[in-house]
Formats: sequence, C-alpha cells, structure tokens
Amino acid sequence: VNLKAMATNLLLLLAAVIAASAVEVVELDSNSYPETVGETEHAWLIEFGSRKCETCKLFEPEWEKVTELVDGVRFGHVVIDSPGGKMLARELGAMKPGIPNVSILPTWGEPLVPVVNGYAPATEVAAKVAVALDRLGLVRGADGLYRRSDARKKDEL
Repeated sequence: VNLKAMATNLLLLLAAVIAASAVEVVELDSNSYPETVGETEHAWLIEFGSRKCETCKLFEPEWEKVTELVDGVRFGHVVIDSPGGKMLARELGAMKPGIPNVSILPTWGEPLVPVVNGYAPATEVAAKVAVALDRLGLVRGADGLYRRSDARKKDEL
C-alpha cells in the first residue's frame, strides 16, 4: 500500500470538498450593486469595511466565519476605500453606524437593517443575524434563501 499516494489523494479530495462548499462573497459598489442585488427578492447580508481600518482588519476573519455559519442569504462586501464603495455605503446609510458593520438587506428597495457595528465574534454575529431574520418575518423559499413571506413588491413597502 502506497501511503504517500493515499495521503495525497485524500488531501486533494478534501481540498475539492472545501472549494465546492466555499461561500461566494460578492464585492459590491455603486456600479455593481444595481445589477447584482437589484430586483432580487432574497435577503443579503452585507459587510461594510475599509482596508485602512484596524478594527475592520481584525473583523475580517470573523466575517469569513460568519459566511460559513449563516445560510439562506447571499453575502456582499463593500469596501469604502473606493469611490464606488463609499458612494454605495452612503446611499444605503451604512456610514452612519461606522465600520465595520454588518447589515441585512431584506429585499431590494428596503432599507438596510443593521445587525452588528464594530468588532464581534462570528458566533455572536450569526446569532444576531438569526434573530434579525426572524424579526423581519423573512422565510425560506424553495431555493433555501430568505425572502418576504408575503412577496411584497418594493413599491408596496
């Protein structure tokens, strides 16, 4: 038995499983936001931060863990260092609570719902997200993503 070959194959299989289960976090700015998030009926969990902010740097690994702990939402990240990121954060009102912050966008056209401002452990963020999704009255659709149960359109909000 070639143990080295078996170990190599096992590592390759493990890497493939990890890659397949990786969660996509979409980089959002004022240009990509309308076409990426626009008109969607499902919830987004969006993290706002800066590459120049020390607290944001500390929170980055926690945010990565949050994306593994929370399911049923799409994930977005807005870097306010770029003009498009800063513009989007301002348009959405995400600059007021400060950075880093994590907010829920229940559906397109609704205001952001702040969940966490500043550094917090991933487990705390995930717990607060679960509570917020419940309080917002969001339910999972057939695709497993949270959305409004009454399927309200944005012009009815």
